[in-house]
Amino acid sequence: MPHSEHNHSPTIESSHPALRKLNSDIQKTIVKQSAAEITSEQIVTALQNTNSLMPLIKQDVYNTKAHLKHKALGLHTPIQALMLALNDNYIFIYTKDH
Repeated sequence: MPHSEHNHSPTIESSHPALRKLNSDIQKTIVKQSAAEITSEQIVTALQNTNSLMPLIKQDVYNTKAHLKHKALGLHTPIQALMLALNDNYIFIYTKDH
């Protein structure tokens, strides 16, 4: 490095995913508020109102919801989970159109 100075200004905390890691209490809050059909933006606002220093963005809430949904589906995609559920109760007969 030719100069001892940084070549950019300090970044904000919310730009670093490692600093935005959500603890289990925040994840539980996201689950509860999502079940109540509160939007991700409203969830972020509510969490930041309780802790103004929390570096949280909407994408963190989206990611948490997606992770929990994927986990609830038994780590299957939605289509895989649907097919598994239907295979247990239905017999499929299909033909290919010519």
